Amino acid sequence: LEALTAVVAAMKEDRVEHWVQVGDIVGYGPDPCACIDIIRELGATVCMGNHDAAVVGSLETDYFNTYARMAIEWTRTQLRRSDLEYLG
Repeated sequence: LEALTAVVAAMKEDRVEHWVQVGDIVGYGPDPCACIDIIRELGATVCMGNHDAAVVGSLETDYFNTYARMAIEWTRTQLRRSDLEYLG
């Protein structure tokens, strides 16, 4: 969340006209809902990342390492229904 917030602030200063998010909104930190909210509010064009896909059940987690699998499973418990729909 901290990194995303910092990047968005810097890009807003540069007056970005169109936002593109290239995958993995979730899976890397303790604030997945807040990260989804930020990307959603930007109206970004979004590509589904492998962590995003795993969280919504579109990708098996067999090839993820143990820590990534744990993060995916934890993230699933944190997301709101609307977040899951957005990621899907």
